[in-house]
Amino acid sequence: MKKKLYWTLGIFLGVAIVIIGINALSIYNAVKGTTDEIYVPLPDKDQEAITTTNKKLENKEPITILLMGIHKTDDDARGRTDSIILATVNPEDESVNMFSIPRDTRTEIVGNDSVDKINAAYSFGGTQMAIDTVEQFLDIDIDFYINLQMEGFADFVDAVDGVDVDNDFEWFDTQGLYKKDYLYKEGEIHLDGDQALGYVRMRKLDPRGDYGRADRQRQVLTEIINKTASFSSFTRYQDILDAVGSNVETNLSFSDMQYIAKNYYSAGKNIESHQIEGEDLDIGDGVSYQQVSEEEIQKYHNMITNQIDDETNYGSNQIDDETDHETDQLDDEWNYETDLDNETNYESNQLDDETNIYQ
Repeated sequence: MKKKLYWTLGIFLGVAIVIIGINALSIYNAVKGTTDEIYVPLPDKDQEAITTTNKKLENKEPITILLMGIHKTDDDARGRTDSIILATVNPEDESVNMFSIPRDTRTEIVGNDSVDKINAAYSFGGTQMAIDTVEQFLDIDIDFYINLQMEGFADFVDAVDGVDVDNDFEWFDTQGLYKKDYLYKEGEIHLDGDQALGYVRMRKLDPRGDYGRADRQRQVLTEIINKTASFSSFTRYQDILDAVGSNVETNLSFSDMQYIAKNYYSAGKNIESHQIEGEDLDIGDGVSYQQVSEEEIQKYHNMITNQIDDETNYGSNQIDDETDHETDQLDDEWNYETDLDNETNYESNQLDDETNIYQ
């Protein structure tokens, strides 16, 4: 039986695909060929939702992208999402925010009439069910998705000539995730594809477990984005395209990438990472869950909607400011008229007093 590899790396290839679409339009044919190959639209997405997303791109409005790393095993032909990250891309404030969702989060699986780990949604109903479940979990709308099979991960990291990371603590690879007893030194280290694979797979030696592993995922992702964005060599792009062509599915079309290339490139200047956190939950079925509180969900719902609703909030704030200004003006005018009344009363009283004196 094939050894099970619990990889949680899906995010890496995904954002790089978007960056390739942004930066590689000069090699039009190569990029278009790959993007056409990996383009898989959502059959259940209605025309109204498609039109709304297209208008967002045309108007340079913030967009959301769900990035899922898919791990297949012999027991699960479709696979599960071992890495789930929602990214908001905002060209107005030139930022990308990545929100990691714990894969063991216990929640309702939309369309399956069940409550389970959130990463089971993909196994039960594929991409659409996974998207529907995340949308309900965070009460947000998702514009695009990117799914990534993990077999080609090491080739992808090698295609960007490796990554440089800042390792928080020294540890030996006792599990042989990369190479048994290999030393990952503390501090700045350079990793090739296989080394990076071991670096982001390690969980048991990390005091923070899955959350520490998620931090390393985002760390490597940021490095990949930065390196990919700086490439100017056609050969290097071709290596990346070759590495991801058979491992990616997305509903980002080539024309979508062209809009992103034109209007969203500056968003990559600032990349921020966030981890949605829960608590261990045991319901007696022998399965370990993470329970995310309603307060935590609301906190990140607000953060995400603030990112994607900036223009609405800005317009609302403008209206509020104008209303406050007009109110202040009316108050000033009322106070001025009150002052005039007081002066009139004062003069009238003076006349009355003088009349009384002469009488």
